[in-house]
Amino acid sequence: MKRIAQVVAVLALGASAFWLGRITGGEASTPDFPPFTETVGITSGEGEGLAQFLDGHIGDVVFIDTYLDLSVSMTDQSEVDDRFQVLEFLEDSRRALPLSLDGATWLEIEFVDDRIPPTSHGGTGIVMAKLVGYFRVSQSAGSGPSLTYHLREIPQVVSVRP
Repeated sequence: MKRIAQVVAVLALGASAFWLGRITGGEASTPDFPPFTETVGITSGEGEGLAQFLDGHIGDVVFIDTYLDLSVSMTDQSEVDDRFQVLEFLEDSRRALPLSLDGATWLEIEFVDDRIPPTSHGGTGIVMAKLVGYFRVSQSAGSGPSLTYHLREIPQVVSVRP
């Protein structure tokens, strides 16, 4: 029931933004934040693109509009899930996700309300989580050695012009 409420809230926000743009006669004015829009293959070891992007924007606010591919449809993807418990992210979005198969690079996401991102599931092990919003980027070094990128969601404020 909570997940349905989250999906409805996201859809309502999107519809509101669309109609706001139509009513005001144009596109909303948004500040320029560096965008990232490539799909991130968490269970296929294809997180290096996101890691490189975040590394270049430590301390900045960025706009991310991507999918986190958490699929376990292939044997090697299932092995990544077995090793790092990737699918637990779907129950607790504070869980770190591996951006590299060796466990040296991680991603932690802090949502304003600890929500679970909208997720689509295919019947064949395809799992995609939508990640969209403005985030402040930071990083920390861990043991092993490992590096964790932190995304802290920035609350969005919508204003209406007269």
